[in-house]
Amino acid sequence: MFCVKCGKEIMPGAKFCTGCGAPAPAAEQPAPQPIPPVQQAPVEQPVPPVQPQPTPVPQPQPMPQQVDVKAAKKAAKEAKKAEKRAAKAAKKAAKANNEGGSKKPPVFVWIIIAVLVVAAAVAAVFVLHRSKTINVNDYMTVEFTGYDSMGKAEVTIDESFWEDLYNKSRFEDKSKVKKSFTSHYGPADYMEEAVGKKISYDVDPEKKLSNGDEVTVSWKIKADSIEKKYGVKVEYEDASYTVEKLEELKEFDPFDGIEISYTGIEGDGKASIKVVKEDAVYNDFSYSSSQSYYLSEGDIITVTYAPSYSEDELAEMCAEKYGMVPTAVTKDYKVEGLGHLLKDSTEITEESMGSVIEDCEKKIKDVSRLSSMEEMQSIKYLGSYLLQEADYSEGNEVIAVFECSVMLSDSDSLDTDSFTFYTYVEINNVSINEKGECGYEKILGTTTTTVQYKTKFDKKFNYYGYEKEADCKAEIEEAIDWYVKYYGLVTSNTFGEAL
Repeated sequence: MFCVKCGKEIMPGAKFCTGCGAPAPAAEQPAPQPIPPVQQAPVEQPVPPVQPQPTPVPQPQPMPQQVDVKAAKKAAKEAKKAEKRAAKAAKKAAKANNEGGSKKPPVFVWIIIAVLVVAAAVAAVFVLHRSKTINVNDYMTVEFTGYDSMGKAEVTIDESFWEDLYNKSRFEDKSKVKKSFTSHYGPADYMEEAVGKKISYDVDPEKKLSNGDEVTVSWKIKADSIEKKYGVKVEYEDASYTVEKLEELKEFDPFDGIEISYTGIEGDGKASIKVVKEDAVYNDFSYSSSQSYYLSEGDIITVTYAPSYSEDELAEMCAEKYGMVPTAVTKDYKVEGLGHLLKDSTEITEESMGSVIEDCEKKIKDVSRLSSMEEMQSIKYLGSYLLQEADYSEGNEVIAVFECSVMLSDSDSLDTDSFTFYTYVEINNVSINEKGECGYEKILGTTTTTVQYKTKFDKKFNYYGYEKEADCKAEIEEAIDWYVKYYGLVTSNTFGEAL
C-alpha cells in the first residue's frame, strides 16, 4: 500500500510511512504495484544511526588568539553530550518504528539529530571563544585614614586583580610574554603595566572627611578596549561608602605659646614675639606680625602662626604630626604700654633700668675680652647721666657708670690678685613705659680710655676704664659740658647733684 500523504510505498505491517512519518491507513490496501528502481525510497540505503552528515553550517572564522585549554575541554565535553542526546533520540525513534515492524528510523529523526549536532558545534565554538569576565570591585578596598574632619579616602586595587586578569586573558604572544617573567617581574606586573592606564577612578569627596560622610568611587574603565585585545571583559560598578572610625582631633591654641612685648615710644614703638613654651607645636613653626615697627599706642597688629602655609596645609600637617589642629592661625593684638623718652634722671632707677643694666653688663664683658687668667667677679651699677634736647624733640642719651672687679691668677706661681676699675656705657634713646620699665634703641659703646694694672706676681693687664671713680665721672662731665655749651642740651644725673 501507499502513503495517502506523500504517496510513498508502505511495507506490509508498518504502522508509519518511512517517507513522511504519517500513520499508515488502518484499512487493508490493494496489493502494491511494482515501483521503478528510481522511485525507491532512500530508506533502502543503510544509514549510520548516530553519525548522520549534518547540514553544512558556516563556520566562524578562527580568532587570532591563543586557545584556552580549559575552554576547549569544556567545548568538547558539550559536543559529546550533544552526540549522546542525538543518539538517544535516534534510538527512541527506532524503537517506535520497530514496534510497527520497521528497523530503520524515519527521516525526520535524522533531521532532529543533525540540528542537535550543529547546535552542539555552535555552542562549542561559542564556549571556546567567548570572553571571560572579571569584576574589579571584588578586588577593591576603601580605607579611611586621618582624623575626624580631616580624613582621607584611600582606594586600593589588590595585586591579585592583575594576576587574575592575566590568567583569564587570551592574546597573541601570550606564551612569549610568559617566558619573559622573572622572580621580580611576573604576570601581575605585566598586566598592570599593560592595562593600568585604562583603569582609573574618581573619589568624591577624597579629603576633609568626617565620620558619617558618604564617599563615592566612580570608575573610568576602557572595558571594550581591554576585551578586544585581551579577551577579558572587565566589569565594574560605582559604589558608595560611609566614612567611619576616624579618630577625634584635639585642638591647640598656637598663641598660648608666645608673648608679645612692646618697646620704644609713641610713634616709634616696636613689637617683639617670643616663644615661651617648649612644645614642638609652638617651636616648629614661625610667627609673623603685620607690623613690627613705628607703632603707636592703641594700634592693632595681627600675628600669624606658620605664615608660610595655607590654613588647609597647616591643619593637615599638624594633624599628621601632632594629632592636633590649631584653633586659629591669626590673632589681633592691641599695642599698649609704649613709653616716652626719659625727660628727667629721676625716672632712672636701678629697678626701672633692670633689663638695660643687664645688657650694659654684657657689653662690658664683651669688650673686656678676659683671658683664662682673668675672671670678672662683679659689675655694680653706680648711676647715670641723662643728656637731651631742651624740648625733648631729638631723643636722648644715657651714660651709665659701673664699678668692675676682676680676679687675677698666675698659672705658674698660683698667686692671685684683684683689680677694680670704673667704666661707663652710652645708651641711645632710653624710654620708660607705663609699667615703669626702661627700654632703649641702641647701646652705642663703652669708654675707649684704657687703664693698666700690674699684679703682685708681675703680670700686666689692660681694661677699658679708669682706676678711680672720680676720674671716670670727670671725663663724662667734661664731655657733657661741651654738649651743653655748644648744642644747648640739658642734662641731669642720678648722683644727687645737677651738672
